[in-house]
Formats: sequence, C-alpha cells, structure tokens
Amino acid sequence: MKLLHPAFASSIALALAATTIPAAAQAPAAAAPAQRQLKLSTAASKSIMELQTAVKAKSSATIPGLLATAQAAAKTDDDRAAIASLQLQVAIDSNDPAALVAAADANRAVGSNTSLIPKVYLQAARSYGAANQYAQANVTLDKALALDPNDVDSLLFKSDIAMKLQQPAASVAAINQAIARQKAMGKIVPEAWYGAAVGRAYDAKLPTAFEASRQWVAAYPTQSHWHDAIAIYRNMSGLDRASLIDMYRLGRATKTLAGESDYLEASQTFSARGYPGEAVALLDEGAAAKSISLQSMTFVRPYALAKGKSLGDRAIAMAGAKTGLTAPTAAVTVAAADRLLGYGEFAQAATLYRAALTKPGADANVINLRLGEALGQSGDKAGAMAALQLVGGTQSEIAKYWLAWVSTR
Repeated sequence: MKLLHPAFASSIALALAATTIPAAAQAPAAAAPAQRQLKLSTAASKSIMELQTAVKAKSSATIPGLLATAQAAAKTDDDRAAIASLQLQVAIDSNDPAALVAAADANRAVGSNTSLIPKVYLQAARSYGAANQYAQANVTLDKALALDPNDVDSLLFKSDIAMKLQQPAASVAAINQAIARQKAMGKIVPEAWYGAAVGRAYDAKLPTAFEASRQWVAAYPTQSHWHDAIAIYRNMSGLDRASLIDMYRLGRATKTLAGESDYLEASQTFSARGYPGEAVALLDEGAAAKSISLQSMTFVRPYALAKGKSLGDRAIAMAGAKTGLTAPTAAVTVAAADRLLGYGEFAQAATLYRAALTKPGADANVINLRLGEALGQSGDKAGAMAALQLVGGTQSEIAKYWLAWVSTR
C-alpha cells in the first residue's frame, strides 16, 4: 500500500498539535499554531488520557480497545473532538485508507481539524487508488470535494479515477473544473491538463471536445495543436465537406494543414464550392511549405483542373467588388465577398460583407462569420471578435474556433 508522503504526515502532525488535550505529561509543541483548548468531562477524561498515552507510544495492540472505551465514555463535544484527533493520528500512523476515512468522518462530525479533513480524504483516496480500489477512491474523493469543491489536487485525482471507472464524462468535467480553478487563482494551467481534457473527450466522442480543444489552442496555440483542434471538429461535427469550408479556411489561416489528405480535401472543397483560385493558392502554399508535391499523382490532375477553372476568375472577383455594393440582395453581395475572401482581398471582402448585412435576404450568422474571418486576417482584431461574437445557429461552433485564433493574434 502506498505510504504517506512525508510532507503530508508532517503537516498533519503540526496541525493536530493545535488541538491539545490537557495532560501533565504533554509538553506544548514549540512551533504549534494557536491551540484550541479542550475541556474534558470527568466521566471521559481518564479513558481519553489512557488512549493518548497509547497513541504517543504507538501501542497498536492496545489502541483499538482504548479507542472503543473512550468513545463509549464520551459525554461532550470536547470529549469527542479529543478522541477524534487521537483517532486521526492513529490513522495517519497506519496509513490505512479505511481508518483515515473513519477518522476524517469523526473529526468532521464534531467540527474538529476542519481544514485538514479534505486533505485526509484525498490521502485516503490515493491509498485506495494505489490498491486499485477505484470505487472506494471515488467515494472518498466525493467527500473531499464536498468540503472543498475547488481543490485542484482532488479534482485532478478525481479525473484520473473516473477514467479508471470508465466514466469519461465525469473525468473531463473534473479536469475542466481544475483548469477553471487554476485560472481563477491566477496560475498557469499546465499544457498536459488541456491535452488530457481534449484527448479524453475526443476518445469518448463527447461534445465537450470542441470547447476543450478551443481552450487548448487559446492557451497553447502551436501549429500541431491547431491542426488537431481543427481535425477534431471536422471529424466530430457530422457536417459534410462542403459545410466545412470555413474550417478549411481556418486551417489555411493558421498554416496548420498537413499532408496530402488535408490539402486534397481542402482544395477539392474550394473548387467544388466555386473558388478555384482559392484552391490553386492553397496548393501553391502547400508546395512552398514542402507539405505536398504538385508533381505527385495525387495533385497533378486536381491542380490542373483548378488552374484551368481559375483563369480569369480573379478579374471577375475584382469586378464583383464594384457590382456587389449596389446589388439589390444580400446573396449577390455575399457571393462577391466570398470570392474576394479566397483571393486574400480581406479589406474589400469586409466592406461587402458589411453591405450585405443591410440587404434583403441576409443570413446574419453566415455573413458575420465571414466578416470575422476577413477582419481577423486583415489585422482588425477588435472588429473580428465583435463580428464573430454575433454568430449563432449552426455556424456558432465554427465562429468560436475563429475567435480562439483571433484572440491569440
């Protein structure tokens, strides 16, 4: 069975010295905190002092009987507090998890050593966990968290134990609470905590994987994390490829597309949606980054097709910048803006998206999403965040990913 950590044992011992039992033989601890003086009843004092002597001598053979006698003789809360403190010391000496829980329960019942009790429960839970007694560990952790719901150590261990019990939702909830508490204390959240939340949520296909992945990249916006976060949404959203065009654009903006499959899927999506120039630009970027080879069999034909379709397309897009402003409906204006967005003409695209919002037939959610994309890539962080925060409906999750990226710009 796992032994008590020395720091835990010594801190408990010092704290226990704060609850003193009057006895001629007991010298006060030199560095003990302010003490709570207990007044023992006449009926129980003798048996309590005998128990105290046995505890100090670590007389394991006589302690159980003396403890039962003292508990039977107790008349007052001070009697019970004195016995509970001694019981706790015995439990710490033995590091038996059941004894630790019983002692913590006893102290809790009489309001003794209140600041220590959550730590005692946590230590008992760790001992249960080391013995593969995960159900008992879980119940004990619940006792600790009932007293201190925001204790980070208990929350993290609760998350691990929940995984042992095949309860991924509870595991992710606990680690997310630990992350929130760490942030509230103004402390840095270790990268591994976010990684665990993302991995466990994704493996269990929990919808919380989306928010977990966004927190991950907001805190640690590395290219590999962004690649995985975008892939998580693409794999779990249930949307068809055409509906994921804004996530492919985010992959392009974050420069996190990787390998042939990413570039092929994204470029084919752009071409299928009528943005061949965007497909060509994307493939050129992939080749420049040496992520793909345009001479490979995978890309020779798609690149040639996109290149052919894109001839004259940029000129059409630029002409649309003028006609889109005066178009009578939002659809025509948005189509012109979308084409400009693909060519990196972000400022002009943003102007058109704003105009589209004022026209009949405007889908504010789609337009604000694209407006946020254009503004974010143009360098207008405040404007981008304002637009993206207005996005609702089926685009809201995608907008939150763009928000996560813009917030780190």
